[in-house]
Amino acid sequence: MLNTLTLAEAQERLRLEYSELAHRELEIVQRLDAGGGRLSNAFLVRAKPDNGSPGKLVAKFSAPTTDSSKGLIAEWKAIKIVNVCGSVPCPKLTVGAHEPIEFLLLDYLEGLDAQTCIDQGDSVASIFESIGRTLSKLHDTPAPHFGDLTGAAVDWPSLISTRIQPKLEALIGILDTNLHFSLTAKLEELLPSINSEATKPAMIHRNIYLSNFVIDSNLNQASIIDFGMACGGRPFYDLAKFYILDLYRYPEARESFLNSYFSTQTPPSNFQQLLTLYLYVELLGMIRFFNAVGQHAALKHAVTVLEELTDGHGTIVDLIRH
Repeated sequence: MLNTLTLAEAQERLRLEYSELAHRELEIVQRLDAGGGRLSNAFLVRAKPDNGSPGKLVAKFSAPTTDSSKGLIAEWKAIKIVNVCGSVPCPKLTVGAHEPIEFLLLDYLEGLDAQTCIDQGDSVASIFESIGRTLSKLHDTPAPHFGDLTGAAVDWPSLISTRIQPKLEALIGILDTNLHFSLTAKLEELLPSINSEATKPAMIHRNIYLSNFVIDSNLNQASIIDFGMACGGRPFYDLAKFYILDLYRYPEARESFLNSYFSTQTPPSNFQQLLTLYLYVELLGMIRFFNAVGQHAALKHAVTVLEELTDGHGTIVDLIRH
């Protein structure tokens, strides 16, 4: 559907869905770049300013009755929760009460994504400090329950536990036999530590990496975007992915990130143990996914991180020590 949807068709359907904004004369200007040659499901919209409202908006599209449509509603629910909290820098819903049918309409954020800022030479430490502050605020935001925001509540330890075995089985033949054995043993050893975490559900993003943060011109604020995978969970789930994908590449930013993230709270005494558990859980999914889609460089990186973790030395091990 997205491949065949022209800008004119998208504009017509957007105006129909958001008829209450007819006075703002919504006009789709362009399809936003998703990076890596991928087709974006988001459009830049020009709107007539109204009572201080911005003149630029973002419309995220999903055809009804598709899996991505469920993600659109989940994102709407997540952003509603975060907007009500008010402390987390992120896009605001243009019409908060409107449950999306085909389009999720958001206020546009000015700035560049964090990876672009780093690539153009901006301070890595300042960017990671800003990200740590924003991520801490997100994780301080209560979620209504553990699990999918569009579904019923689940038991978090049970959810994580039941996902491990199928993923372990899927990696047979992908991982070296000894590495697979070590991974299985480490998970069995670490899994009980999940019961030591705080029991209240928090908002987690589940897709934390540099390109999902928009940095302002002063490098003081990192706004988090793309809440399509957000759910009620526990913060170390988010931290693990960020460690694997980004802190691993910029280990010099570790202290800036952690000092900012924990500026209003004390790390748990078993910080290293919990983070290690979630690193293993995240790597299970990453390796299976990267192998399935043929992303060989990403697969190699994930396997390298896993080898370091099981061997007890290397960049990832240095990063999780505190």
